Amino acid sequence: MIYKEHMRLQDVAKMLGVSRPTLAKLVEEILDEGIVDIQIRYPGNIRKNLEAACFVRQKYGLRDVIVVSASAGDSAEIFDSIGSAGADYFRDLLREDMVVGITGGKTIYSLVTHVTREPKVAGVRITTTTGGSLYSNTKYHSNTLTQFLAEKLNAAGHFIYAPTYADNERQREILLNNSQIKAALDLCRKANIVLTGIADTEMALRYLPKPIEECMHKTASEDLAGAINTLLITADGSPLAEPMGKLFIGLDYGELKRIGTVIALAGGEPKHKAIKAALLGGYISVLVTDQFTAEYLLL
Repeated sequence: MIYKEHMRLQDVAKMLGVSRPTLAKLVEEILDEGIVDIQIRYPGNIRKNLEAACFVRQKYGLRDVIVVSASAGDSAEIFDSIGSAGADYFRDLLREDMVVGITGGKTIYSLVTHVTREPKVAGVRITTTTGGSLYSNTKYHSNTLTQFLAEKLNAAGHFIYAPTYADNERQREILLNNSQIKAALDLCRKANIVLTGIADTEMALRYLPKPIEECMHKTASEDLAGAINTLLITADGSPLAEPMGKLFIGLDYGELKRIGTVIALAGGEPKHKAIKAALLGGYISVLVTDQFTAEYLLL
């Protein structure tokens, strides 16, 4: 009645003249004694995704990998699926008094939209992990998403009121000595979890001040694989630090690696090279991606 006719437990209990807890105990005993076997038959794509996630985790030494299904290697569907899976994973990790750092971008926006409004988890603080690019869509700006997530979790939001990259070293020094910016940076370095997207080459260059972006297009752009936490990286995951490392405002390369849990949410064919670079660089502990990207990472 329960497993073949899909009747509710309380209806079956009523027919048998026993209480629902008694029936639940009987069912447990039946399963324990092997009278009934329950088999899980995974649809082909789910089994394939689970296997791919396991192989990617082993190959790159990750703590966890989630692979979602997608109908094409580059589609809006990927953002939604990755965001939804990432939101579920994040909520399972969230605990009282945690500091959560987030970047901007479409995939992080998707995650935040899928986080459900739930009773307050006491003491949680949400903070940006980089300054905000003035050239990004306001909807996906790191400060905007920090506020959005903080409201959903009834948490406190903290912001870095500075650009991602300063125009020059002198300007960066002045900004870093600002008491509010210094306090925000101190907090994001204490993050227990960082939620970050990964940018392809074209998007990575948009974080830069216009004069430097134009220079990069002409010089080091061939070495650039993409960006994680808006930090520029080469194909093998090495920092592309000159001159940008001296202008960056936020969690730098070494600080990002010292965070306990860095969850990267990224997928789609244009980001394949950047995602692999971020993995090779050792910046990620948990990856949420799509099936086509997982296949690429296993080549």
